[in-house]
Amino acid sequence: MRFFLALLLAALSTGTSLAQVNDDRGLEPVRIGVRVDARPFVWWDESTEGYNGFVYDLCLKAVTRAGYLPVEMPVDSQKRSAFFENGAGDYDLLCDPTTLTLQRALDFAKPEGDKIAFKDYEFSPIYFLANGGHIELSPKGAIDGKGAFSIRTEVLREQGCDAVVENNWRSKNPNNLDTTTNQSETAVDTPDFWHWLRGIVQLRYRGPDEVVVVPNTNIAVWGYVDGTSIEKFIKAQQKQQGGERSTVCLKVFETHNEAVDRFCSGYLARYYGDLDIIRATILEKGRTCEYQESPEQERTYEPYAFVLSSARHPGFPKRFITALYGLFHDGSLRASHRASFPNVEMTSYLNTLFQINDIPSGQTIAR
Repeated sequence: MRFFLALLLAALSTGTSLAQVNDDRGLEPVRIGVRVDARPFVWWDESTEGYNGFVYDLCLKAVTRAGYLPVEMPVDSQKRSAFFENGAGDYDLLCDPTTLTLQRALDFAKPEGDKIAFKDYEFSPIYFLANGGHIELSPKGAIDGKGAFSIRTEVLREQGCDAVVENNWRSKNPNNLDTTTNQSETAVDTPDFWHWLRGIVQLRYRGPDEVVVVPNTNIAVWGYVDGTSIEKFIKAQQKQQGGERSTVCLKVFETHNEAVDRFCSGYLARYYGDLDIIRATILEKGRTCEYQESPEQERTYEPYAFVLSSARHPGFPKRFITALYGLFHDGSLRASHRASFPNVEMTSYLNTLFQINDIPSGQTIAR
């Protein structure tokens, strides 16, 4: 007992996770990549200095029930993106609200030796259903010219969306059509000066009845977090919304916290992502942010599944999946859902999924 306490104190003094301390049960340690910024599913809770959330609770219960020792490794949005790009991270389990997509399943099925090989990875059964969509400030008049503005078409073509949005966000006068040119502060040797000069010449030497038309383009700024599975849907919506005199510019953020700050300050016309995560982040940030959500017909279907690896522990995925079904069967998942989403009624789709995964116990045939 004294030896175990000494080992425990040594682990704490070196910053080692409690999960890394072998408790003499001979359990094999598994590396869990834990998402730090996906509230309310899984996040690092600074108030308790530990992880929290429905997905995190599920990960720990399934890993321990499967007979392994969890070793936690923090994962932010950048590390998550790197993992799905090239497998970086070397996790046995990704504890993250990961959307199961056909493309990701195909990536995991690629043969060994391919540029991006995930031969040891597989998906667990679907354990949760979420809705992806967008929110808009309500009323729309709350947007102060940062998230929706007008700009000269010529400037947009030459500078591009990224530069136009960044310049407009820095501008002190966002409602000015020429805000990205910033004529009063532009040095004479910059390209913007010559656009301004040509405009002056055109106005000065035009005929008395000639009207010089400088076309403008209306811009809406849409934001989302890097690595989200809804990106393809957003870009499809972007094409539908664009027109001859209107353009959607996309802004990618590293975290939901950053995106919420921008959205609630009027810098985004729309903010896309998992609606549960968006709601929880706005609540957690304590922002006074009135918004309206996209209607159900404009939302995406987001089935969540765990990513598992058999590289270090060949039997781990099967044992984890069996433990996961056990949690559905004994009601543990329903209890976790009630605790993690208080006062939120389970949707009929999610309830059906829980019923499907509550597989029969079966019988042992006596011999």
